Amino acid sequence: MADELQEYLGAAPPLVLAAYAIIACIALAALWRLAVQWRRHRVSTAARLRETLALVLVAGVALAVVAYAQRHLQDQEDERRLQAELRERDRIAKVLQTRIATEVDAVRAMLAERTIRNIERDTLTQARDELARFASLKDERITRMLALIDTELQIRALVEQGLTETAPDKLAKIYARLAELDPDNAEYRDKASTYAAQAAPASN
Repeated sequence: MADELQEYLGAAPPLVLAAYAIIACIALAALWRLAVQWRRHRVSTAARLRETLALVLVAGVALAVVAYAQRHLQDQEDERRLQAELRERDRIAKVLQTRIATEVDAVRAMLAERTIRNIERDTLTQARDELARFASLKDERITRMLALIDTELQIRALVEQGLTETAPDKLAKIYARLAELDPDNAEYRDKASTYAAQAAPASN
């Protein structure tokens, strides 16, 4: 009981504690004055009891009013704290939703790009298979088309491999091969040189 009272008073604002102290002091002062009057006028025990009960009742009502005010203020503070927590949770939820939406969009874009690449690769493979059926005709145009398709398939395979590779030495070989297959692509040559330069210190 004492611990609960201490905890209750510990959570009270300073103004509420001051109100409790003032009421207690007034009640004690009133009781002291009553005691003085009782001694002077020789008041009966019944009258003393009635006046004491009245004083206790008034003090109890005053304390109850202060306690109600404290409870009301505490409820308001809890409500403000709860609203602040809810706003913070909403903010975090919105941030998470934005991040999730961004990541989902990125995944969708990646899947769409991969799907397109797969469709293009499958289309090229099917076209090569169709042309290969006529390779026995020894037609120069068919041979040239087959070579172009083979080169394009190699380039696509190397590009996909380069997207998943992280080692500079392996990336240098990949882009060097891409530069050989597509000599007009300056980006492949630049990346081959860059990764070769990065791989050189590691090999030493």
